[in-house]
Amino acid sequence: MKTINLIPLAIALLPLCIHAAYNDAESDYTLAEQRTHVWNEALEPIELVNSILCFTAQFNSVEFANQGPYLVLADESICFDEDKSGDGGQSSGASNQTQLMKAVSTVERDSETEPLVVSVWLPDMGQDEQGEQAIKFKATIRDGVTDTNPFGDFTFNFDFFDNFEQNNQSGGGEVKTISDLEGQIGFTLYEQGSHGGNESYKQCASVVMSEDRSTGTALTGMESGNREQVFALAFNESRVLVQSTNGDFDDLPYKSGIIQRVLSV
Repeated sequence: MKTINLIPLAIALLPLCIHAAYNDAESDYTLAEQRTHVWNEALEPIELVNSILCFTAQFNSVEFANQGPYLVLADESICFDEDKSGDGGQSSGASNQTQLMKAVSTVERDSETEPLVVSVWLPDMGQDEQGEQAIKFKATIRDGVTDTNPFGDFTFNFDFFDNFEQNNQSGGGEVKTISDLEGQIGFTLYEQGSHGGNESYKQCASVVMSEDRSTGTALTGMESGNREQVFALAFNESRVLVQSTNGDFDDLPYKSGIIQRVLSV
């Protein structure tokens, strides 16, 4: 039996192993795609709008106009993430594990110039400490997404139920785009509900920005039980200015003139 001496080969490769650092220019570590997520409590309601639009985009509604009900298997994991960074719950990024959610959708349109009306039922959103969950929503889409308006023009209403057999409603809300401000785009959000049928909560947002999205302002607010907090934000391409207070919008520093907390990042 022939024996191969591997010691010289190992010695020859040893310098490469020693000097090739994990962060060298061509290493897998350096070349791997990087993602950065910044959590800010003031952005929680805005993050919800992003997640809703991401989820509903999977329904391909235009392709099924006036074709009757159809079944959708939408991946919840790419739009929502239960791994939150903070007490309130802004997404820190999408999950890598596929979570298919079954939905029934119908799309109606009287003509090519009329709005698209999308009705969706999600009968089984799973069960957690809050009990059973089911969602019904209706979207009226008046205009599609363009380069100058990534939101399009729509009104999106949603309602929460325990299930569609008992039909006990536990909350709901609305997302609506802003289309009547010349040279500006934006949206509003309002949502209210209850945690496990006990503690109630509310959250809202109003966002207005330039068409190129380089500057803008926003008001956001959250209320849960006895805790209420509101925020005012202004941003440009390099900075975000945040004001907050434990109260209502009239108590914000830019309205009251009393500086309670100003954060520039």
